[in-house]
Amino acid sequence: PFYCRARSTRPQPGDEMIICLDPGHGGRDPGACSLVCERDLVLMIARRAKEPLVAAGHSVVWTRSDNQRCPGINQRPKIAARAGAGLFVSIHANAASGRGASGVEAWYRAGSSGDELLARRLLALLAREYGRNLKLRGAFPDTLNRHGSLGVLRGCRRFGMPAVLLECGFLTNAGDRATMLDPAFGLALGRAIGAVALARTPAA
Repeated sequence: PFYCRARSTRPQPGDEMIICLDPGHGGRDPGACSLVCERDLVLMIARRAKEPLVAAGHSVVWTRSDNQRCPGINQRPKIAARAGAGLFVSIHANAASGRGASGVEAWYRAGSSGDELLARRLLALLAREYGRNLKLRGAFPDTLNRHGSLGVLRGCRRFGMPAVLLECGFLTNAGDRATMLDPAFGLALGRAIGAVALARTPAA
């Protein structure tokens, strides 16, 4: 069930959704590191994103809310499903061998037209909410990912849960790193997720 146009900035009665935020990595897994580690940065972004979601009337659940543990790839969709989540957003930060790579990417499960619409819409809304000429690299099927298909997205499929994995920028790029550290970025992401959650339309 999802996604093509935003109807309102605030849910009407019955439109509220349980949204799962999945800060990537955690515990002993720091993820990518460049002055700051992905594990810490994406948790901070997720905490900021929660604020406008809750203010808009949605409920937020977490796959992890601290850095004491790192749920496995297969556990994360199960946590969301047990909570009754209607949307799963996995939050990550990218890295590259050089400093030139930059921009936000969204990854969706290959073969799902609904998740593709979700990913493209989320990018567009994030750019609108944050402004500042935010660079978007695009939305891609997970089969094109250099690490292979993304297990967390495949896991969500088993529960019929719409899902997207967002690479918020490149830690190895100074401009992207500053953007991700900007409190306004996390707040903009929360507003974008909330707008996407209201844009429901039948999808494959």
